[in-house]
Amino acid sequence: MTRKLLSLALVVALLSGCASNPPAASRSYHGLYDGQPAAVFATELPASSAEEAMQRGDLALRQGNLDQALYLYVMALEIDDARPDAFYKIGRIHAYRGNVALAVKAYAQVLARAPDHARAHEELGLLLLNERKYDLAERSLQSALAADGRRPRVHNALGVIADLHGDHNAAAQHFEAALTIEPNSAQTLNNLGYSHYLAGRWQEAEQIYARALAIDPNHVLATRNLGILYARLERYDEALALLDRVMKPENAYNDIGYVAMLDGRHEQARTFLDEAVRLSPSYYETAYENLRRNEELARSHSALPSELSEGEEALQYDGSQALSLEDVPATAATARGWITAKTLDVRADALEQSELLDEVHRGKVVYVLARQADWLYVRYLDHSSAVTRERRGWIPAGHLTENRHDVDGLDPVARENAVGVAGS
Repeated sequence: MTRKLLSLALVVALLSGCASNPPAASRSYHGLYDGQPAAVFATELPASSAEEAMQRGDLALRQGNLDQALYLYVMALEIDDARPDAFYKIGRIHAYRGNVALAVKAYAQVLARAPDHARAHEELGLLLLNERKYDLAERSLQSALAADGRRPRVHNALGVIADLHGDHNAAAQHFEAALTIEPNSAQTLNNLGYSHYLAGRWQEAEQIYARALAIDPNHVLATRNLGILYARLERYDEALALLDRVMKPENAYNDIGYVAMLDGRHEQARTFLDEAVRLSPSYYETAYENLRRNEELARSHSALPSELSEGEEALQYDGSQALSLEDVPATAATARGWITAKTLDVRADALEQSELLDEVHRGKVVYVLARQADWLYVRYLDHSSAVTRERRGWIPAGHLTENRHDVDGLDPVARENAVGVAGS
């Protein structure tokens, strides 16, 4: 089913409303029903009470008749709307179906009647996290934790958000808290391993991925992430053996080549990408594109960008100077990434009035190629289309934090492909 995206304004309005507006004593809730025409169920005997409607709805839900369950839960509300459990179950059905707006409306009605309803806060937070409404998701998840501290999915989701914000220590604490409640969760172990990976604690990451795979040898994300880690460590045979278990051989060679390319090991990258193309020459467009980009990056790494060397007063860094963090001594030659601490505009020139090229979000990994006054010339990866592309431009200085080990690991799209978030 096509997902219905929810606007930020609607989420804010609903969350604000559930805290300030008491539920109406008598109103219609037909708007929460979106199943088969209600006439389909009109021939059934009407429920004599809200409790009977709820019981019949629960039976329909157990039998997999979601439309009928939804109809009966709404019927219960028409009789008695002071029922958080009915709204909660309606929200769960809509969330399962991908009806985000209706699910949020239902959960907001739960919280209007029961502000400490931990499960509603949890489900709403997970829903908002899946919609990438990170700040709002964190607010709901923290409320769930305040109502009930032993909720492993909440700790897991808060760990994911902390990693997206670059706070890997806080993320690890949340994942560890989740594991004290569910110690055999391969999903949470995978997420903890990835958090250590992002923080550059690769030995710990390897050990934790191994724990996840000991619990679930077929866990796809843990297998893939350990394979990528081995590629980063240049343990290519082990990387291939793992990635071959969860993807086609051409994809495995492409992914290893891609990692080698980003790490600046262009000869190894060429070898793996060539093999990806050989294994699938007719349709593997991604490997062809990565081969092209690898050659471009290999040339750019052999000499800092020529567009800045002709008449521009730009300070070039080669990574050898003993400079402070504020000077940002990162270069493409060292393949050393920096994390954006806030969302930044990317401009064509080192001027506030110059053409706006793009926007990089908080937590994006960028590579600094040059500095001019209070501006940095950076390169970064754009995952917004089917083919990942490299982009370059100028951003204001003073908004980066150091990240010596990870390569683009904090990009939200890449992050979703590396971790598991328990959904509805």
